[in-house]
Amino acid sequence: MRIFSNRRRAVHLGRLPLERIARAGALPDLAGVRDAHAARSDTPLGRIVNEYIALFEAFRAEDPAPERAPYPADPQRLANELKANCHFLDASLAACCEIPDAAWRGARLEGHRWALAVVIEYGRLPEPGNLAREWIAGSEHDCALLRAAEIAVITASFLRRLGFPATAHTRDASDVSHAHILLAAGLARWRGGAVVAPFIGTRFASCIVTTAEPLAPDRPLAADAFDGGLGWWLGLGGTQTWWERRLAARRPSHASRYPMEKIRRRAEPTTLILDADVPRVPKRANFFTRALHGDLGEKAQRERWRFAYKTPVADAYVRLIRAMVPKQGGVPAAAVDPRTADPVANARAIKALMHYLGTDLAGACEARRYAWYSHHEDGRPIEPYHRSAVVMLVDQGFETMEGASGDDWISGAQSMRAYMRGGEVCGVVAAFIRSLGWSARSQTNADSDVLQLPLVLLA
Repeated sequence: MRIFSNRRRAVHLGRLPLERIARAGALPDLAGVRDAHAARSDTPLGRIVNEYIALFEAFRAEDPAPERAPYPADPQRLANELKANCHFLDASLAACCEIPDAAWRGARLEGHRWALAVVIEYGRLPEPGNLAREWIAGSEHDCALLRAAEIAVITASFLRRLGFPATAHTRDASDVSHAHILLAAGLARWRGGAVVAPFIGTRFASCIVTTAEPLAPDRPLAADAFDGGLGWWLGLGGTQTWWERRLAARRPSHASRYPMEKIRRRAEPTTLILDADVPRVPKRANFFTRALHGDLGEKAQRERWRFAYKTPVADAYVRLIRAMVPKQGGVPAAAVDPRTADPVANARAIKALMHYLGTDLAGACEARRYAWYSHHEDGRPIEPYHRSAVVMLVDQGFETMEGASGDDWISGAQSMRAYMRGGEVCGVVAAFIRSLGWSARSQTNADSDVLQLPLVLLA
């Protein structure tokens, strides 16, 4: 809920009023600054999340494209676009700086003089009585770090596709001190031996992208500046407000940020579905696959490869989407967790976990027979192997689409962002359900044994 419209607010500024905080004229003394990160958690959820972080880290440093893109030599424009893309990916804060000498942990990366810093605030721990509270407790930093790593790796990949050298730096794979970069970029202050971010405090995870391409730097924060003020309370300029966050914290964690509880429910979808009459179809019937095999003609077969990920930023998402496919399934634990005997409590907890990890909407339903494909692409039959489904939706960004010109290809990036986030969240949740002793598999745009639209209606 906003009092003031954000229609005229520049996207690169983000939701929080960081630009209203006073800035220092020079970099603060970094002599006593020490980089410190929360240790890897050893909880079941923490171990799964860290597997995905390690998967993303495999793409943190690669060779840039052999030719530079025809991109304007404008450090301010590039900095603004990178920060805007971070906020498009739901970063809490993002800013740029020139890398201080003290920030390097060892040898400098050749040519890398500028950095983009990304901060992700911890999610809200579910309320007592929700199983997800126990599942998440102790893994808050790891879950936030997963999102930060996702953004950093995608941003570095995007820069390399433009022909600019770039490397992502996470907690466990970094050439720079995150604390030094955060202070230099104006995303935090050094207080009491810790890095403290405005509006957030210390409950956040960070990742860094370093590059050889010049970025317009943001100025460090003034040491004694006040983070609140009237703008923070009222949301001047369309920013998020202090009281808005307080209201959101009162909602049940299994409920999304949208008031879905106000929508009337039915036992069956209003769209008439005659269960016994709906034929199951093979994956070969998918129209993308049919075009690939020439069923729709030679032109469709040729142009099928000219896809939504032809743009640099969308292609950066696709690398992660494909890399997560091998993790979609697995063997469940030998014993079932006795605390998961109540299906109602299970559904509530899984939805809360999905929202915590970054889902916009989540619902549960029966995985009816007609929702399953009948055969794989190679002709192997598919027998329905799960009786229940949890469906998640990711908002592709109404405001982003509203700001599109119609020929800027942003819709391709919107789709790939949603597919990537969906694959990430569902992959983690499915692996966690398996750790509880139940069979589970994530069904994504990259590899799915089910038709997802019927399940969206049922959920």
